[in-house]
Amino acid sequence: MRPTRLLLLLAIAPWALAVPSCQAPHHDCTATGHTPRSGDEFDAAEAHTDQDDGPEEWSEQDGDDAEDLRRELDRARRRLEIVRLDAQSSVADAEFALEAARADLRDWEGFTAPEELDEARRELQALHDALQDAADELAQLRLMYEGDDLAEATASLVLDRARRDVERRREEVAAAERTLAHLERVEHPRRRAELEHAVRLAELAAAAAREQAELDLAEAEEEVASLEEELADLEVEGDD
Repeated sequence: MRPTRLLLLLAIAPWALAVPSCQAPHHDCTATGHTPRSGDEFDAAEAHTDQDDGPEEWSEQDGDDAEDLRRELDRARRRLEIVRLDAQSSVADAEFALEAARADLRDWEGFTAPEELDEARRELQALHDALQDAADELAQLRLMYEGDDLAEATASLVLDRARRDVERRREEVAAAERTLAHLERVEHPRRRAELEHAVRLAELAAAAAREQAELDLAEAEEEVASLEEELADLEVEGDD
């Protein structure tokens, strides 16, 4: 054997020894359990290995998501309770204002208005009586002084004073009649309209408060229900 050929054999011998026996000519790899793998088979094996690590990683993420949802659900439930209390307070305030407005109307109709009218009528009647008294007194003075020889100046003084008193009483009666008429035709109708309007506004405010309370509660309850459902689904997925 030539030296050059011997050196070539020695150079390739380690590589030949490293070749698996299943790749040797006429050797059955299946017999020894060593099946050669192609490139695709190696990729599939690596992908399978990656998938084996997946459930553990997703489980940790799901746990974090579930904890976040529990905290958010707790805050939503607290918000719901706040909304419920605020709704109760708003409705109670509106209903209290409504009852107060109705009470004002009832009190005015049952006491204030009749009392004001009665007082005005009593005042008018008193002035009528005073006018009548003054007129009677003037008539008596005329009878007294017309048949008396009392000095003309004195008689004129007494009669003029009585006439002025009668005229003053007559003016007071007229003023009282105007006051009573204004009270009946203007002030009382206007006051009644104001009180009835206040009652109407209070009724609308109470209705609005109730509607708003229902809407706020519904929104808060929907938020809680949605979070509860989402958390339940996540927990079911974790169990699976």
